[in-house]
Amino acid sequence: MQKTTLVKCHDLVIVMLFTFALISCGGGNLNEIDKQKKNKDQNELETEPKDSETENQGNYSGNVKIDLVTKPTISYDRDHGTTNIVLQFIPRTDNNLPLTPDQIDVELKIDDEDFDVEYHLSSSARELAYNVHYNLVLDTSYSMKVNQSFELMLQAAQKSVQTGQELWKNRTGDFTFQSSWFDSYIYYAVNNENRNWSPLDITTIPSPVDGTYTKLYAAIDYTLDELINSQTSEEDTENNHQNVMLVFSDGADNYSQFDNSSFTDQNPNPFVTSSGAEYLMSGRIETSLTTILNKISNIDNLTVHVIGLGEKIDDQSLTAIAEAGKGLYFQNPQTEEILNLFERVTKEFTTLQSQGVKAPLTAGEHKFSLVVTDKSGKNSTEYNFNFKTGDETASIIEAE
Repeated sequence: MQKTTLVKCHDLVIVMLFTFALISCGGGNLNEIDKQKKNKDQNELETEPKDSETENQGNYSGNVKIDLVTKPTISYDRDHGTTNIVLQFIPRTDNNLPLTPDQIDVELKIDDEDFDVEYHLSSSARELAYNVHYNLVLDTSYSMKVNQSFELMLQAAQKSVQTGQELWKNRTGDFTFQSSWFDSYIYYAVNNENRNWSPLDITTIPSPVDGTYTKLYAAIDYTLDELINSQTSEEDTENNHQNVMLVFSDGADNYSQFDNSSFTDQNPNPFVTSSGAEYLMSGRIETSLTTILNKISNIDNLTVHVIGLGEKIDDQSLTAIAEAGKGLYFQNPQTEEILNLFERVTKEFTTLQSQGVKAPLTAGEHKFSLVVTDKSGKNSTEYNFNFKTGDETASIIEAE
């Protein structure tokens, strides 16, 4: 079972990083996130190690952990007599902070010997493609304007998406995003043949209006259904993709129990933001917390992170949502910390590594090793597995 970290934020200005909850292989917990604890005397959050770990790019010295994103894949190419081995991972510190590529060295080995350099797949190889679909579910009820968090939330969301897009320009695979927001109703960005949403369009989401409520569960449920529908229509069923949902709210759900779904039929045409980006406005049938928890738990390759802002949030419910989605819950962050929380997601995008080899191996059983070492060369860790190759039955040999 994976653990959801509950993070409480108070008066101390901190740098916080979001984590990408990941799919483990076998039965182990490959990406368990340690809980950060509150300083009881000063009522402050323990900050993540900054100078010694994450800020000194290229100078990291310390223990390294390997956090697998997907189960490694093995295939045999009969036409060329080669074996393809691919895996995605995030290197982390003991505190589970992600390490950037320039802070570590990576080696791939076969039977405890280094692979020949020509066997390594280039970063642009199709086999290393990895897709990320980023779903935003943002609270735009009137309280977000009252507490002056609305504009900062949009700016942080825009920056997070833009960073992901920029990074994937130099990677194989795709980075896509979907924006949705909610008050008493649900609003969903629409891409069409003439115009797709850009990151800057997020900052033109209409400002909250007085007299609106918080239809949080319904908004999550609506976005989950859209995600399920898009997955059903996709031909690619491989596991080299991840759906990430970020839920942001400053209040407890107080309107999902009301069925206002008839509004959808009355307003079928799209609206537009000030930048000309189209969106739909929808009601929703009565939706419970139990409904969305069950739905989240049954969607593969999905991670749900939750940020609860302010004093009126429902900690128990928001924690349950993050736990169902194998993600993190950030509790009661100060407004000025919103940008740092969103930046955790972009940190995870940056540090995800896709590595692989295409090697002419002899038929039979072999051992594969991924070795990650800090820049001091003193600390390293390995991930090993045995596999068989030589024909179409090439596969990992599962431990008994």
